[in-house]
Amino acid sequence: SGNLALALKHARQGLPFRAGKTDAHWRVVSSTHLAYGLLLGLGDYSMTRRMIVKVLRYLPQIEGRSKGILLDTTAVIALEEGDFELAQDLSHAALREVGDRPGIVKGELLVTLGRIKLARGLPSEAVEILREAVAILETASNYLDLTQALSFLAVALKATGSADEARSCSQRAVTLLNSRRGFATRPQEIHWNHFLVMHDLEEPVALHELSRAHRIVTKRAAQLGARMRARYLAVPLNRAIVDTWEKTLGRGRALQPPSPDPAASPSPLASSEA
Repeated sequence: SGNLALALKHARQGLPFRAGKTDAHWRVVSSTHLAYGLLLGLGDYSMTRRMIVKVLRYLPQIEGRSKGILLDTTAVIALEEGDFELAQDLSHAALREVGDRPGIVKGELLVTLGRIKLARGLPSEAVEILREAVAILETASNYLDLTQALSFLAVALKATGSADEARSCSQRAVTLLNSRRGFATRPQEIHWNHFLVMHDLEEPVALHELSRAHRIVTKRAAQLGARMRARYLAVPLNRAIVDTWEKTLGRGRALQPPSPDPAASPSPLASSEA
């Protein structure tokens, strides 16, 4: 919900290593929730990596879905740090772990692989992978991963020249986000991707999405101390949003939402963040 200060307080009280050494399931659950829900968003990649390595060292019996999720988390770290080759290797290893019993988790892991293909400049491959992810995730009730899959599929489609389908996909992702009052691990990413898809097509809508992404980043950064704020703003996504905002609109400028734009209509949460 964006309350990073309170999230940090709870994280310090409930670190995954408070679980018993033989409690493999809850170590994996708590580690991955803490990693995705907080540490990756804050840019604390070293802490996330240490946490996962410890889990794997203490619990060598972990395999299948649980190990796949941990490997996927390390793939996301490598992606965020710009090591795309390592990220891809880890992502493939994660998918191999769930090969026999794929289920919904395969869709979640495919989103990471699709993001990596995009980062490597392979949008056609990303489209194929993300289409499969969307097809799997549409059968589940986990809208968080479906929203992310649709959003990155839209970026990949635009890169392959499928502008109309990209716009439709991206608007669907934003509408899905708004229907859940803006609740997502990184809601600014959905708005940023919509900006990337729309900025050549409908400038007012695109700038509004950039404005919303910028408001989320700056509001969350303001909750943090100086050192943690600097690390948060250095996250590649957040840095790109702030830099683009300042180059495009300048510091301190407000932007009125365009009308009409149902996909980008402010939710109650988005309005409170304005």
